[in-house]
Amino acid sequence: MATGTSRTERRATPRYRIQPGSFAYYALGSGAIRDISLGGVFVEDRKTSFSAGTELDLELRLNGEAIVLRGVVKRPIPQVGFGVRFEEFSRTTRERLQRLFRAEHTSPG
Repeated sequence: MATGTSRTERRATPRYRIQPGSFAYYALGSGAIRDISLGGVFVEDRKTSFSAGTELDLELRLNGEAIVLRGVVKRPIPQVGFGVRFEEFSRTTRERLQRLFRAEHTSPG
């Protein structure tokens, strides 16, 4: 029997698929948000390549609102995009994200 934890079991917070038109902006470019959680985001960007461990300042634009966060690239996938784990953020930012998830009519994915 294999030991270890599946990827979904490691997640501390549920992921949400976002409506089209939501983007992440960063120093080297921008990309569409594929899914997001309170723990991080997956950004589709076929042009920009980051190494795991790269720190990023992100501006997320969801439902007409911008949220600035700092994160670390955890899962780069060349010519697809990259997963970012958010660094700690304020309670206010957490509440804004939760409100935006509801406003986007997203569903856990």
